[in-house]
Amino acid sequence: MIREGGNVITGRGCSMNLKHRQPVDVIQPSWLNSYEQRIDLLWWELVLLNSNLFTLEKLSAFPFRLFLEPLRGSFFSLVQVNMFNMCIVTIRKLVEEKDPRSLTLSRFKQDVQSHIRPKYRSALDAALDEVKFDVTLSDLLERARKIRNKRIAHFDREFNLSPEQRGQIRLSLSQLMKLREGLDRLFETLCFGHGWAVLPWQYDPRVQHPLDLDTRSDIEELLDGVAKDSHILNMPEQQPDFWPHFREGLSEEELQMLNEYRTKFGLKKV
Repeated sequence: MIREGGNVITGRGCSMNLKHRQPVDVIQPSWLNSYEQRIDLLWWELVLLNSNLFTLEKLSAFPFRLFLEPLRGSFFSLVQVNMFNMCIVTIRKLVEEKDPRSLTLSRFKQDVQSHIRPKYRSALDAALDEVKFDVTLSDLLERARKIRNKRIAHFDREFNLSPEQRGQIRLSLSQLMKLREGLDRLFETLCFGHGWAVLPWQYDPRVQHPLDLDTRSDIEELLDGVAKDSHILNMPEQQPDFWPHFREGLSEEELQMLNEYRTKFGLKKV
């Protein structure tokens, strides 16, 4: 994992700009250790959330129907379902827990507001108002709460509603990512602009690698292996007589995707 550090910037006009201040400058000394301990724990949860969503995004974009037979994709389906559920649980855990001893990003925000040095209080309030986390994402947060309570943590009979009613509490991957982005923004605000990277360095696109190094993530390498070993990808060479008949059943989109992978592995387009 990597963390991003920031430098203190001094000069006129920026004394109240929280993005130019370190936590030691902003937080009351008596609570600084608590701040550092709690933000470290919250950071780790956000790393897990972002890592799960990174993997889910790669899995959802991969053409399993093209490269795997229907009965051979169960593992990847299970991975996606369990990661999706875990994302919902993590989001709810970061936002709301009934136990007052639980650490949530929402409670941490309130604690920071209570323990910030007085001269920075209005600047923090203004920064939090700009994020507007609870307001802009309230509908999606409520959907996540219902799914977590009625389907994942408990199997509530009310969850088995009509398709129309269930549609009201459904979450898509893009909506999960929107919730993640809101949490990341709130976390970054509470880091005062000196946020920590919330992706492992292997997944972070900002990390620069040596030119001769394979820069693919582990999930991308795994999925490339599935495509490379697929009998469909290699059918033009291995079954040249059957290939023209099979090709007729492919859509233009599937054929384009097939050729993209064939090119990637040094094979000719078909």
